[in-house]
Amino acid sequence: RMPTLGGMRRKGVPAAAVRLFCERVGISKADSVIDARLLDDCVRAVLEPVVPRYFAVLDPVRVTLSDFDEDDAFDDVPSLSSASSANKNR
Repeated sequence: RMPTLGGMRRKGVPAAAVRLFCERVGISKADSVIDARLLDDCVRAVLEPVVPRYFAVLDPVRVTLSDFDEDDAFDDVPSLSSASSANKNR
């Protein structure tokens, strides 16, 4: 299917992502085929610093750890978006 701008807006694609996609594709007189994953990458690049990502276990399984030291436990887990932005700064 060929997406329209109106259809992409209904699906929640930000206008900045469409602009970034157009910048990356560029202008050409020749016919070319653009991979749809490039648009997904642009949407991800625009939303990454803005939208916090979390994951949850919907059906947890109880596990008993028999050889675990309480001192090694961790309480604070950073969100995925802050961890990925820390990796980008390396």
